[in-house]
Amino acid sequence: MKAEDLEASTAYSYTMTLARVRGRLGHIRLQDLTEDHVEAWMRGALQEGRGRGGKPGPAWGRPRSRCRWPG
Repeated sequence: MKAEDLEASTAYSYTMTLARVRGRLGHIRLQDLTEDHVEAWMRGALQEGRGRGGKPGPAWGRPRSRCRWPG
């Protein structure tokens, strides 16, 4: 999928989400990334909530199921 195929708001949302993930997990090589890393990131994201316009927004909803890695 190319950025030009997305609505501007969708592309912005993806960019912001990736920035949050990279900010916390970007230092970990993909092959070294574990379920514990992702769950710790999710817990932190739930505690911090989302920011809108530089102000805190509503917290993310709780995950409904536990992330399962293939293998």
